[in-house]
Amino acid sequence: MTVGFPDHSHLSTCYKRTLQWKLSCKAGTAKWSYDGVCADPVVFGTMLGLGGPPTWKMHKMPIDDFETRIGHLDASARYSHLYLKGPHVNIRWSDSGEFKFSGTYGA
Repeated sequence: MTVGFPDHSHLSTCYKRTLQWKLSCKAGTAKWSYDGVCADPVVFGTMLGLGGPPTWKMHKMPIDDFETRIGHLDASARYSHLYLKGPHVNIRWSDSGEFKFSGTYGA
């Protein structure tokens, strides 16, 4: 899923659409990803609370920090709630403005 500008509410909506019940949700190992484009590195850095443009190509941000900056991400499915799982969210950034968030989720 690709967007032109990383809006927090848009990210939350797309994330919830991405989360679907899978058998791996029980173990908290289901995979999710979000692709987007942000032409201005300063805007991207501000969205993530970096205090400037990213100085890395790949970064692992703890889930608590990610949800503090982006918003609490969860969805409901099959009489349960799905949440981000694992120790971190992977963030990839390219100089062309393309970015990708990825990680794991589960019940």
